[in-house]
Amino acid sequence: MKLLLAICLAFVCAYAIPQQINYQGQLNIGGSPVDSTISMTFTIYDAVSGGNTLWTETHPFVVVTDGLFNVQLGSVGGLTDIFYQPLWLGVTVGTDTEMSPRESLVSVAHAFRVYTIDRAEGGKVYGNINLGDGTSAVSQFGISVGSGHWVSGSYASVTGGQTNSASGTLAHVGGGRDNTASADQTTIGGGRENHATAINATVGGGFQNSANSTGSSVSGGISNTSSGAYSTISGGSANSAAGDYSSICGGGENIASNISASISGGSFNEASGIASTVGGGVLNIALGDYSFVGSGYYDRATGDFAVVAGGDSNSAGGQESTVGGGTLNSASGLRSCVVGGSQNTAGDYSVVAGGELNWSPGSYSTISGGSLNHVTSVHSTVCGGGYNRARGDFSFVGGGGGSAATDSNSASGLCSTIPGGRSNYAQGNYSFIGGGGGSSASESNSVASEASAIVGGRGNTILDYDFPQRGANIGGGVNNLISGSSYAAICGGFQNQITVTGSYSAIAGGQSNLCGGWSSTVCGGQSNTASGNESVVVGGLSNTASGSKSFAAGYLANALHEGAFVWSSGFAATSSTSNNSVTMRATGGYRFLSTSGTIGAQLPAGATAWSALSDSTMKMDRQRANTKDVLNKLAAMNIDTWRYKHQPDGPQHMGPMAQDMYHAFGLGDDETMISTIDADGVLFASVKELAMQNSEKDEKIADLEARVKQLEAAILQFGMLNKEDKQ
Repeated sequence: MKLLLAICLAFVCAYAIPQQINYQGQLNIGGSPVDSTISMTFTIYDAVSGGNTLWTETHPFVVVTDGLFNVQLGSVGGLTDIFYQPLWLGVTVGTDTEMSPRESLVSVAHAFRVYTIDRAEGGKVYGNINLGDGTSAVSQFGISVGSGHWVSGSYASVTGGQTNSASGTLAHVGGGRDNTASADQTTIGGGRENHATAINATVGGGFQNSANSTGSSVSGGISNTSSGAYSTISGGSANSAAGDYSSICGGGENIASNISASISGGSFNEASGIASTVGGGVLNIALGDYSFVGSGYYDRATGDFAVVAGGDSNSAGGQESTVGGGTLNSASGLRSCVVGGSQNTAGDYSVVAGGELNWSPGSYSTISGGSLNHVTSVHSTVCGGGYNRARGDFSFVGGGGGSAATDSNSASGLCSTIPGGRSNYAQGNYSFIGGGGGSSASESNSVASEASAIVGGRGNTILDYDFPQRGANIGGGVNNLISGSSYAAICGGFQNQITVTGSYSAIAGGQSNLCGGWSSTVCGGQSNTASGNESVVVGGLSNTASGSKSFAAGYLANALHEGAFVWSSGFAATSSTSNNSVTMRATGGYRFLSTSGTIGAQLPAGATAWSALSDSTMKMDRQRANTKDVLNKLAAMNIDTWRYKHQPDGPQHMGPMAQDMYHAFGLGDDETMISTIDADGVLFASVKELAMQNSEKDEKIADLEARVKQLEAAILQFGMLNKEDKQ
């Protein structure tokens, strides 16, 4: 079998080149043309004999007419880009051995590479390519397109622009002017006077940008330098990404100098801590490792993990500290926080929410706002106001304060509390001042005693002496004083006082009242004194209860003895004279009412005896008493002298027994007492009966006397007659 070959390559157009080779030939057997359908295998080698098989394809149904056939090589399995070297074609018909010799593929077949040049896809070009004026591709497989380029790196390329240089292996400059890709695998997209000087460095474009560390990149901008390994600058001007893995998105004259540091934008910012971040703004610095400055002006995050969100001249110097914004704020303590405001300072674990010139150096302390407030102890709080001080551990000042340190509120005791007011001082542990106070020291409320409280008012004071006092309370009022007494209380009023000996004492109100006795009480009034232990002055004016357990009320009442009860309503002093006595002065008289209305007993003004109710209009069930019977029963009743058993040495008394009275007359409420009105009634009835009996006797006596006179006269007459007879 003899094969006559004619190979023809035809390309449809420059824009749609088929990936096939048109192959024609003539096939004769014994000198006669073949007319049949046969199988043919085509193989391309890199040598005239032997060598490597680079491509093969079988066409199972090739139509041969009068010895001629036509096939499209690549129409079955496709052709690959192998036409950059000398090639030979081997042909096998059916199961025969491959025809010899192989046919050399000449220029028409190698025009397959034209597709790669025209469309820049598929295939390979070997050797240097120089397109343009004055270009030099002097390395292996270099490409230089444009004007005045220098391509000296293997596989390097410059594809446009003017006077660019690609000297590193696989270096590439896309275009622009005076760009230099001097290290292996570097890339410069375009721009002017850009430099990629380290392996895998990239400059996208811009002017005078430099990527001079491994894997570093500058996308664009002016005079940016990416000198850290794998560092990135997206744009801007005069930015420097010096830390490994650092990044700068844009802005001007920013510096990211540590590992993984980043700056989003702004100008003159610096991220110098490990993984530190500056979002933007001007002259901001993130110095601490993992620190963050969001924006603003001249902010500093110098502590590790510190955050400054924004503002002006703020500083987060403590580890894990935070400043939200504002001006000249400082979070200097560990995990401290200043949310905003101006010139505020927060210590370890402390928080200042806002305001101005607030200072919170105490650990775990809080200032919510206001101005010039200080919290210097742990776990303490000032909510607001001005010049307030929380100096005691766990202390609290809600607000208020004044315009200077001299009229501020101060909670200096452990767990002390001042919700508000002005010039208040809670010095005792667990002390409380609700508010009030004034603009001067004399008007301030002050608590020095432990667990004591002043609810409000002005100029009120609770003192504490050398021995610990506690539990005293002043509700309000003005200039009230508790001098070191425990559990004493003044509810209000003016210039009331409980002395150091008056523990458990109370003054409800009034003016200039004093308690000096233990558990003593003054309910109100003016200038009253309860100096006896457990003594009471109910109220009034200028009363004194100096006896233990004594009671005084009214005006100028003096209970001077133990258990004495003195009531005075006149304009003269009324004083007790003995222990456990009742002394009362009522210049308008007394009334003791035992039921509704005016029913009771009375001692009229100036009187010395009680008057009992005996109004006929107030009586019912009236019956005439049997006075004779009353007299007889009274006459039959024993009248004794006696002493009370509870007064064995007391005075003697005279009278009947209550039981005899009750059984004889059935009067009174019970048989153990004799009512004076019943006793008077019995005596009145008896006197009346005696009077009636005396009247009857007087009549009889008068009649007898008349009869005696008659007899005397008769006797006299008879005597005279008898005398005359004798004569």
